[in-house]
Amino acid sequence: MKKKIFFLGLAVAMSIGAKAQTPVEKNEKPKKVFNGPSGHAIGVALSSTNGKGLGYRYWAHDAGVHVTFFPSAANDNKYYNGGITGYLNLREYNFGNLFLHAGIEYEYRENRDYYSVQAPSNNYPYYSSYQQVEYKQKCNGFNVGAGPGVHVLSKYVSMDVYLGYGLYTRDWMSNDRAASSRRDTQVMTLTGGIALWLEL
Repeated sequence: MKKKIFFLGLAVAMSIGAKAQTPVEKNEKPKKVFNGPSGHAIGVALSSTNGKGLGYRYWAHDAGVHVTFFPSAANDNKYYNGGITGYLNLREYNFGNLFLHAGIEYEYRENRDYYSVQAPSNNYPYYSSYQQVEYKQKCNGFNVGAGPGVHVLSKYVSMDVYLGYGLYTRDWMSNDRAASSRRDTQVMTLTGGIALWLEL
């Protein structure tokens, strides 16, 4: 009887030891690839604080950055915009990734405008005519914002949607004293935008 109990205990101890040595497989959820294989991408962006125009993005790991630039000139009208935005990946979902973004863009405008002034008429003293005065004005401004965003990848095309809160500043300058009554402005409000990228 003692031998049976001894061999039974030995068999139980050996089976427990064998189970302890068997590696436990963890069923971890595989991380999805949310960007292209190189992390480089080119595309276009239209955002109130993340830049406008043609862009380049590098986002290979959890952190990334993109830069944008948009030049435009026609006669006396000029518009330039350049921006830079940082990314930080937060969480992965079935539809895409949630990230934080912080961006700043610089904006420059230059154009000709006019206003009307009242000029008395020599021939008709009770009547007056209006004369248009042309002037040139310039505007410098910065847009700064941050908030959450959503990143979606479909094969080699990805899309970023930006939301957040930002500050907009405008500094107006004019070569005409009468037209220079426009004051500098600062506005804080909600921000938003979208960007489409071709993953390289």
